[in-house]
Amino acid sequence: MLASRVPVIAVCAVRTGCGKSAVTRRVVALLRQHGFQPVVIRHPMPYGNLAAQCVQRFATLEDLDRHQCTIEEREEYAPHVEQGTVVYAGVDYRAILRAAEAEANVLVWDGGNNDLPFLRPDVHICLVDPHRPGHETLYYPGTANLRMADFVVIPKEETADPGHIRQVKAAVQQVNPQAVIIDAAAP
Repeated sequence: MLASRVPVIAVCAVRTGCGKSAVTRRVVALLRQHGFQPVVIRHPMPYGNLAAQCVQRFATLEDLDRHQCTIEEREEYAPHVEQGTVVYAGVDYRAILRAAEAEANVLVWDGGNNDLPFLRPDVHICLVDPHRPGHETLYYPGTANLRMADFVVIPKEETADPGHIRQVKAAVQQVNPQAVIIDAAAP
């Protein structure tokens, strides 16, 4: 993990589809409410010319066109941009980190799938899925995210079986008893 000159909040998960992007957007909104200037660094999606994707900066929807983003990339980047958040992505994470640090006073890592953050977080948030109990400890690297987390968010509780929620909480408490558990809905 690369060390940053500014604070880093990582939002990761144990599996894809847990709700990281919505939580990341909420974290960014809260940071703004408190006077911070956050920039999102997004997990890479190196589908094209890697040399051209060294450092990509997205501040407008037109930037998505200019960088010839795939549908998958647009799906991840556009909601941040529409919220007014600058997003960095690409494949040279040292260069991305330096560019993002120049315009932010806090960085938010928006992890793709269930991968580990490429930046050393000051705060590590991990999402678990109460609709897939047991997955929080079965899949790597997601289980490593759970073990490193400072905060564990259990989203979608309004649609999950209460027994599954209890099962997920018990697993979290067993593998990472220091983590603060946050119960959440995903309306």
